[in-house]
Amino acid sequence: MRHEKYAGWTAYWIGEPPSGIGTTAELLALTTRTGEVIKDDHRSMVKRLIVDGHGIAAKQPRDKNRRKWIRLLSLVRNSEVRHTLTTLSTLQREAVETVRPIAALEKRVWGMVVDSWLFYFYRTGKPCSREQLQLIIDVLQALHRAGFRHEDPHIENFLYDGEKVFVIDCKGKPRLGKFSDYNDFLLMEQKTNGGLDIIRRLNIDTSTPAYRLMRAYRRYRSIRYRLKTMVRDWSRAGKKTGAVSGPVKNKSRPR
Repeated sequence: MRHEKYAGWTAYWIGEPPSGIGTTAELLALTTRTGEVIKDDHRSMVKRLIVDGHGIAAKQPRDKNRRKWIRLLSLVRNSEVRHTLTTLSTLQREAVETVRPIAALEKRVWGMVVDSWLFYFYRTGKPCSREQLQLIIDVLQALHRAGFRHEDPHIENFLYDGEKVFVIDCKGKPRLGKFSDYNDFLLMEQKTNGGLDIIRRLNIDTSTPAYRLMRAYRRYRSIRYRLKTMVRDWSRAGKKTGAVSGPVKNKSRPR
């Protein structure tokens, strides 16, 4: 993997990039260039750019860039965008439908990643719906066969181009046998309140210890998430109440 440093940033490339995106300075210029905004929220920003006649997607994972724990972990491991870059390259080699990666750009301060971008060839598609469920399952199973687990299998994280379903948002963590497979399928069902009935569709044996253990784990994670959300909402409500009411003044007369 070729890499280059420039102005405090480091760029990594997979394969031969198109003209206009082959240096760190050129990648850095793309981060401030105006383009078609595909997504723009607190989690990430994705924009589509035209470079040398090619459609290029530039993604900034804002949420991961500012999380303190992820910053600390970047002291001893690759950045999230660099990991995604190599994962997408591996998925392509394993014939898993995905996007073609180009480069990753990261900025480190005191050894920690504080900002990063991922660049890949833009692929036209729209978020999947339940109508593409079987195609989504096929891609997810191909991902498992390639040795990876998804861990965030929202239906919306799969895109449909009219013929094929492909994955663009994958953490690319190593598969841990049937546990990983069950986790992905149960998560997908959980995101739709069980409306997909994937377990029955795949004829999974729900009596096995592996399935029961993962089912119990998913219930634990669901309860834990709800409790954390309740505590966070109570905390925010308390802060707002305190801010509105303000400090209570002592109206008693001095003696």
